[in-house]
Amino acid sequence: MRNIKAIEVDRRFSKTLSSLELDSLMIDRILSLAKESQVERKKTLDESEEKAVTKLAITYGILRRLGFAEERVIECLNANQWSGLGGCL
Repeated sequence: MRNIKAIEVDRRFSKTLSSLELDSLMIDRILSLAKESQVERKKTLDESEEKAVTKLAITYGILRRLGFAEERVIECLNANQWSGLGGCL
């Protein structure tokens, strides 16, 4: 519950900030660098499967309570460090 409240506060606060307009070339470059960085940092799951599944369930629950669609949550979790959990999703 604490995580949800913190995210909601951050979301409300972010609405008070001015938006940053970037051209499409800059956005493509940023995304490219982020993907490269993610590949370099990719690591194997070094914790027990039970602990990892628990974290996965908590993250899934928080994102769903925040209003994200189930398909989107699963897509994002699969694209990140949770991919090492195989059929859990």
